[in-house]
Amino acid sequence: MVKIDISKFEAQHGKPKGKRYWCFTIMSRSITAKDKFFQVGEPMTFQAACEKATQLAELRRSELVVVEPD
Repeated sequence: MVKIDISKFEAQHGKPKGKRYWCFTIMSRSITAKDKFFQVGEPMTFQAACEKATQLAELRRSELVVVEPD
């Protein structure tokens, strides 16, 4: 199961809501693997963007997705 961390986003903008270009960092399990920065290509709701980021995290076998504040 992939965990989504919104703490960095909440500190600057409050709860994630509305449509926007969401940015994520997909954290890898292995210290030798590189973390992946992911930005959705079109404005979408937070829920839809999280689904895309989660799918990518599962493909990379990652366990944590961090929502970035712009």
